[in-house]
Amino acid sequence: MEMQKFTSQVQETIGEAQKLAQEMGHQAIDVTHIFKVLIDESDFTKRVYEIAEVNTEALSQNLNSALDKIPIVSGTNIEYGSSMSQELYQLMIDAEKEEKELEDEFISTEHLLLAVMNQKKTSVTEELLSQGKK
Repeated sequence: MEMQKFTSQVQETIGEAQKLAQEMGHQAIDVTHIFKVLIDESDFTKRVYEIAEVNTEALSQNLNSALDKIPIVSGTNIEYGSSMSQELYQLMIDAEKEEKELEDEFISTEHLLLAVMNQKKTSVTEELLSQGKK
């Protein structure tokens, strides 16, 4: 996946998610890291979810809990946040499909928000779906 295909906002989000993974001692960046950054730092994401009547506070708390459940790895040769989880890789593939479907030039935050709904078992989709059933 080429970084040039992402908007600068998404590139920054990935960078912040990587920092978060490093700070938490996680070996791989996951969908949870990406969406924790989006829900905390992206006004666009907050607005979209608020319009969709998503309780962003509950989503943020759910993301914190999910992050705490990711195993912490320790050792001397570990590069924290240096790889992508399989779920995050699939999210990026799905975001690219959304970008092509919408005939856009770059993968943006909106594509990530659309693509996450294609994910089956992430903390993000589970929380979003549970809020939709209420």
